[in-house]
Amino acid sequence: MSRPTSFQALRPARLALATALGLGLLALATPGLAAETTTGNRPVRPAAVDIPHVEGEAKIDGVMDEAFWSQATKVDLGIETRPSENTPAEVKTTAYIAEDGKNVLIAFVAEDPNPKQIRAFLRDRDAAYNDDFVGVVLDTFDDERRGYEFFVNPLGAQMDLVIDDTTGNEDDSWDGIWDSAGRITETGYVVELEIPLSTLRFQGGKDIQTWGADFLRFRRRRWNAASVATCARSAASAASTTSSPAATWRSRRR
Repeated sequence: MSRPTSFQALRPARLALATALGLGLLALATPGLAAETTTGNRPVRPAAVDIPHVEGEAKIDGVMDEAFWSQATKVDLGIETRPSENTPAEVKTTAYIAEDGKNVLIAFVAEDPNPKQIRAFLRDRDAAYNDDFVGVVLDTFDDERRGYEFFVNPLGAQMDLVIDDTTGNEDDSWDGIWDSAGRITETGYVVELEIPLSTLRFQGGKDIQTWGADFLRFRRRRWNAASVATCARSAASAASTTSSPAATWRSRRR
């Protein structure tokens, strides 16, 4: 199964998320802020807002019926980066994020005007790149050097990779321990992820940490599948990709 050589080209100025052993804050920027305002070679970071600590057991089933989701921070994926360049997204996608002290909890509600056209199959791990999918890229050291990529198709099939941002190289031989589920609905699809903090490497011993992050959605019906095998970058750039604006997520230790 072929996949884009790198998702780097599909991501705008990085979302910045953060974490520690009791997460707690994410910052959202207005669209285009990070791309338009820079200090030196790095985008100006937006102010942080709370990412809630939630209680209650998560049942990862693609339903989002746990009470804590109503407390989660919402992130709107309002910018399309491919095939259009930084234009308003054609479809609405909302990500939700919270933490329970042991896990990062993320959900996506991906609306679609014609759910019958959603491309999704039950697949092996790291084999759903030709489907519709959503996901998050986490730069747990916030140094734009290395990141974890977690992607899920509408039926819950997982893809996970580590990326070297300095070279653009991605490695899908890394298989993290995490849970996911997806469900196609009458209005699109819903995906839930539970990523244990123990799956991730990050700097310990800090009261507040900052991570980088990107939230992404790929819609394959606007994608020229024939170009995948011959030119991965071209295939990736033809994909319909929606992402969130730049953001910073910090966390407090509890």
